[in-house]
Amino acid sequence: MGAIGIDPNTGDNYMTPLHEAAMGNNVLAGSMLREACADINSGHGVWGGTPLQRCMDFKAYEMGHWLLQCGANTNISDSLSNDVWTGFWERIMTRVVGRNHDVCFDFLREEAMLTHLLLHDSDPHQLFRTVWIQHFHHGIGFFRAWYDYCGHIQTPEVARACSYRIRGLLFYPSGSDENGSALCGFPKEVIIQYEDAEHTRRPARTSLWCSRGHIYLAERDTPNDVGSDRDSDSDNSLESSDDDTDSGSEDGDCDCRKQHRSYNDRDSGSSLCNCDVDGGDNQNVRPGITLFYDTISTPEGQLRMSRFPFVCLLTNALCMAGYRAEMDEDGDIWYEDENGDSYHDAREFQPHEDEDDGLARNCPMCQNPDKYGLGHIFEEAERGRNLLLEYRARAKTQKRTYF
Repeated sequence: MGAIGIDPNTGDNYMTPLHEAAMGNNVLAGSMLREACADINSGHGVWGGTPLQRCMDFKAYEMGHWLLQCGANTNISDSLSNDVWTGFWERIMTRVVGRNHDVCFDFLREEAMLTHLLLHDSDPHQLFRTVWIQHFHHGIGFFRAWYDYCGHIQTPEVARACSYRIRGLLFYPSGSDENGSALCGFPKEVIIQYEDAEHTRRPARTSLWCSRGHIYLAERDTPNDVGSDRDSDSDNSLESSDDDTDSGSEDGDCDCRKQHRSYNDRDSGSSLCNCDVDGGDNQNVRPGITLFYDTISTPEGQLRMSRFPFVCLLTNALCMAGYRAEMDEDGDIWYEDENGDSYHDAREFQPHEDEDDGLARNCPMCQNPDKYGLGHIFEEAERGRNLLLEYRARAKTQKRTYF
């Protein structure tokens, strides 16, 4: 666009062309726009936020990894006061808790994205909260989420809440008086239900998995029937945790429907899914570094994965990003450092004293993407850049035509 004199940062409803490319997970187009001077951090304080935030909303993780290498800021907030980190977990809550059917998600893909966010200065200890917003359709409103009514809610609490299956947590009371006070509060029965779940730490359903790193959450599991047999020929269809098929995901090839085992069976943990029983090999495992297989290699890890898979996801990402964290069987996360800080002195890429200590420069995923199974993303980005450069070269040599 910049090659023909069009500003790549214009758009309607806070949407630039780069936002559109992000939502479509189009790394090729994004790279061309970036070469044409598109702003990768546009969208501060507006509905939908930055292109990176749109990547989290639409699970466009390939585009997200590329934007992080380009220097996308993870701490910019949208009109709901959500940054990229809280937006990631909001999507998890909405797409997992709010579904009326069985859900399958790609653990390895989520783990890599969460790790990359942590390596680029996302704060895993931040509080979840909501603020006054101005919606371009509804004017000024006051929206309060469940975590505003439940004390100091941080990421581990949100990750555990995904396993409780309390759909009322997705309710957003709105409306306010002239002083800005909320007119309607959160349903007390939902808060009580959540607090009871936090006290007992008994998930509403358990998970099982396959060697490809796909996690299956069963709709029919409840605390009253956990451990009961599931009909492998059930009419319930396996669906992805998003409305559309993930780019690069193999969820549609994996049938994880199999008989459940009790989450409190410490000897067995959760069972594997049918693709392991039928195939028995790991040929389809996506390359790259992951702690998924370490987690499920022990009975304790299997128990934790079956009960709180999203806490396992968070713990693995923290460890891969330099935080010395450990999860217990109740879904709590404990840090070796009492402040929960990461150990930057142990990071793989150390800058020289006279060099800029930038996030991308010191991020192992940005510096060695092939090691993390991300090399194809940056090859596609380079192809897009070269296409634009070739077009510019041709445009200079061609004779101008006037109409």
